[in-house]
Amino acid sequence: MRSLIYEKHELIRYGFIQLLKDMFPVEYCLEAESPEAVESLLDQYSFDWLFINGEELDRETTGGMIDAARSGNPAVKTVLLHNAGGKADLSFLEKKRISGVAGTNEPVEDLMKVLKGIEEGNIRYSFAHNSGPDSAGALSQSGVLTRRENEVFVHLIRGYSVAESARALGISLKTVENHRNSLRAKLKVTSQKELMSAAERLGYIQFKS
Repeated sequence: MRSLIYEKHELIRYGFIQLLKDMFPVEYCLEAESPEAVESLLDQYSFDWLFINGEELDRETTGGMIDAARSGNPAVKTVLLHNAGGKADLSFLEKKRISGVAGTNEPVEDLMKVLKGIEEGNIRYSFAHNSGPDSAGALSQSGVLTRRENEVFVHLIRGYSVAESARALGISLKTVENHRNSLRAKLKVTSQKELMSAAERLGYIQFKS
């Protein structure tokens, strides 16, 4: 792994670097505290992972970092970091082909799942809440989705494959597929974009306006 982390807080950078070293063979892991430092490092090195906490940056600056990293390596995996209560921008995630979104305050176990999924080629958005607007699962309580459909729904918007959901929930691939088809019909969605919009409307995820 050759990674670059843009994050202003030193302790957060340190924690991510240690986590990456624990999970992957690391060739080098460089860090930057300013957009200028990112630009300088991108001129000197090629990276296959780019982590950006762009909450204090405008979209143009964040997008410029991503484009510059891809000019050196078109296959670079791009992960946006967000602080507690942070939001994401769905159109930006799609336009810039973001590999994943991770919270800087998340449990290590959750971050490891996100990074492992991205490494395997999946898209992972960790800002999807486990049970929607409340801890009991509002969709389940209202009768819109069953408890199991609620769990599959969260996996779906986080980017889990059918096989990953089946393993995590201890059910068959066919059962996961049936739950996916059922919840899509109940929520009246036919595309991933409609699914993500429904997840935002129902309080499972938050996007910037």
